[in-house]
Amino acid sequence: MLTANTIVDNKSKDKTSSLADYRQKWLEKMEFLNSVSVGINDIIFLHDISINGFVYMSDAANVLGDYDRQNFLSETGMDFYFSNIHPEQRTAALMMQLKIISYGIEHPSSDTDKVVFNLTYLYKKMNGSYIQLLQKCIAVESDKAGHPLLYLSYAYDISHIVKPSVGLTINTPDETLIWTFNNHKKSLEQIKLLSNHERKILTLLVQGRSSKEIAEVLFISPNTIDTHRRNFLKKTNCIDTTALIAYIKMTRLTND
Repeated sequence: MLTANTIVDNKSKDKTSSLADYRQKWLEKMEFLNSVSVGINDIIFLHDISINGFVYMSDAANVLGDYDRQNFLSETGMDFYFSNIHPEQRTAALMMQLKIISYGIEHPSSDTDKVVFNLTYLYKKMNGSYIQLLQKCIAVESDKAGHPLLYLSYAYDISHIVKPSVGLTINTPDETLIWTFNNHKKSLEQIKLLSNHERKILTLLVQGRSSKEIAEVLFISPNTIDTHRRNFLKKTNCIDTTALIAYIKMTRLTND
């Protein structure tokens, strides 16, 4: 059975001896990050892979309500975190976390902080209602082999721009990988990668160009642009084009 405690590769458990120093270094930065989070209405997590737990959590803007943050920081904090994800998306969320950790293990690099993971899922507030969260994760500490050990995450309420959904996007300097969850098969399925042509259209959309203007730039029909626009909305679950543009900027879907 897949649980929160299964998402950590056993190799990371052997690296605890050298972790205390870097963990403390980042904890000392959290006071500043916490003050910034109030102004941008986000939630901050520091996830330590070696213990598969959060070593820091802040919701200074009260996005989730009055949760006691110690629930997230306890030995069972990861399980508490997952227990508040919508029941129909919990398995998907566990698989996405596993995908993130596996990606770091399979793609060691000295530039792990240039890889951004974007997760979307429904999370329960203290009052029992659910909001659509976008969680952006980056590795801020890695071992000598380039395997991520500490992830810094910012989570935002994007209920106003995205329909209830669950998914994962991985942005690297070279590519964008997108997964959605197949409820019937209970598995993550990778969506066809964006072509260079689609990236150009997205970039022009972000610039505020109309379908007609984009069509003139790319020498194609405005109807073709509208078809791409509808496909983008379907892939991202955004509610409209304005929301799509906001989502692209937040996730850097075009890497521009």
